[in-house]
Amino acid sequence: MTDDTDRARTRGVTLAPQDRRLMSAISAKLTPAARAKLEALLVSWAAPGMNSPDDEQSPSGSSANVDPDALAAAAERDTRSQSQRNHDALEAMWTFLIANGGLGEGTSLSSQLVVTASLDDLESRSGVATTATGTRLPVKDLVEIAGDATPWLEVFATASAQVLYLGRGKRFASKAQRLALFGRDRGCTAPGCTVPWSRTQAHHMPDWQDGGPTDIDHLGGACGGHNRSVDTKPGGWETTILQSGPFTGRVGWRPAGSNEPWKVNHALQPEKILPTFGDRVTASGSAVEKWLACRIPAPPPGPPVPPGTDVVRYPA
Repeated sequence: MTDDTDRARTRGVTLAPQDRRLMSAISAKLTPAARAKLEALLVSWAAPGMNSPDDEQSPSGSSANVDPDALAAAAERDTRSQSQRNHDALEAMWTFLIANGGLGEGTSLSSQLVVTASLDDLESRSGVATTATGTRLPVKDLVEIAGDATPWLEVFATASAQVLYLGRGKRFASKAQRLALFGRDRGCTAPGCTVPWSRTQAHHMPDWQDGGPTDIDHLGGACGGHNRSVDTKPGGWETTILQSGPFTGRVGWRPAGSNEPWKVNHALQPEKILPTFGDRVTASGSAVEKWLACRIPAPPPGPPVPPGTDVVRYPA
């Protein structure tokens, strides 16, 4: 017979990596209390006719707060399965939560909705944007989300008016600097690392204890493990902002004190490597798949990649 301790130990919700269609599988072990709350919400939020994205006249929110006749008419038009209604109800709940302060009002950006996209993609409502947590999001969906919330949206068009150079006067990166780093790095800059921006630190180059300034051109994203791996001693790693070559402006990594070529991380933004290997990659699907299957150099020591994480591979 199970008990409260056993239930608490095995509870959890797991979000799998996105597939090629940008869809995500989710699995869960819910405690009895969590299930009871979810089922109570789904009764009204996932009722036939409620929160349907395919019906402009579909009532939103809880069925307890809508006109019965309007709900009955929407239910007649509703062709979704129960599973689809559950999905749409959860999305509607999250939209309501975000629009009503669910992300908080603190100064930290790590738990807020932060998205980067190119200006061309934003204006044409095409292409794919990237969130601070690593989710790839069609730009047309980003435009819809922006209507329900106030996201931090970074668009590369002109220079920021925010102060991005703090020198030695402040150790920790500012909000404006963190946003700029997200747009450039997308996450940890260590080669092969897939930790998204929301779980990174602003890494100084050179390190703060070695006199490094808190200036935008001396900072890069790094997860905690890789940030701590930077050291001038044998076995450590050194980093720099590359000043030449196809990846100028990106963060380079190599073993400390070595003359090895600097390596950059393409795992979080593989699209940026395509133009630099134009002669080696053709438009055919087989060639692209062969290119993506190439081996990558071993990443610097740091936290292991979680099982099931998608790692995009690039030429050695």
